[in-house]
Amino acid sequence: MDASRMIVVGVDGTEDGARAVRFAVAEAQRRQGFLRLVHVQPQTFAGSTSPSMPLVPESTWHEVAAGVIKEAEQQAREAGYDDPHLEAMLATGPRTRVLVQLTEEAACLVLGVRTAPLEHLVAGSTTTSLAARAHAPVIAVPPTWDPTGQFDRVVVGTDTPEVTQVVAAAFDVARERRARLDVVHAWRPTSPYDAAIGSRVLADTWAAMVTTSLEQGIHESGVGYGVDWTVSAHYERALTALHQAGSAADLVVVGRHGHSAPHGFLLGSVARGLLRTSSSPVMVIPTSHRGE
Repeated sequence: MDASRMIVVGVDGTEDGARAVRFAVAEAQRRQGFLRLVHVQPQTFAGSTSPSMPLVPESTWHEVAAGVIKEAEQQAREAGYDDPHLEAMLATGPRTRVLVQLTEEAACLVLGVRTAPLEHLVAGSTTTSLAARAHAPVIAVPPTWDPTGQFDRVVVGTDTPEVTQVVAAAFDVARERRARLDVVHAWRPTSPYDAAIGSRVLADTWAAMVTTSLEQGIHESGVGYGVDWTVSAHYERALTALHQAGSAADLVVVGRHGHSAPHGFLLGSVARGLLRTSSSPVMVIPTSHRGE
């Protein structure tokens, strides 16, 4: 099986998992790819007396897990996945570790963002953890995603006025989707010594320089071939700018790290913020170099 065409989908028997399946089916049809539906059965420990882990026979846990997988297969077929190759995998072990290992041989991993706000804050850490560690891009699909809506527009955020690995990947995504790509660079100083750029004249000058640099880099690199694209520079915090730009997009693409990410953090603050707040699906690209 060609790993570049394998789309892994994390399913858990909830509406969030079903939403991930529907998104992944559409993604597979665009890419001419294949689906691997994965459910990681909760771990049980013999003799556990923890109230959070009831004493339930192992056979019961397995029966429930098998039902989750069967339901996910049915959801994929109902969503229009008609390829005879539909892989369904029931795994055991720590969920994050299992799914991270599976991304070693995948084009991407699709997950549903938690629906309930409280559940999202607590259990949504699984999505964040996977986005921080996966070997392939992770796509997080929020409850606000509308499968019938289509903007034909992809947004990519970059924190440098250069053509990075993330920008190049976003052009590939836009090309696959036959969509327009909006390249967004945003920056707003936090130091009081940088406040001078707050004047309109200096802010406009900065925006013009950044836009010119990005446009020139895109033309020279050739990554924009066959894609309609625009570049915009915003004197604004990156999370705010991308949240606004992505509100009318089919996908928001960001890198795993940013230049401002504290040392040791596996996921930059912008990526973490978008995973929590974006109304559009977010793709987090694993980068080979910090800052891209």
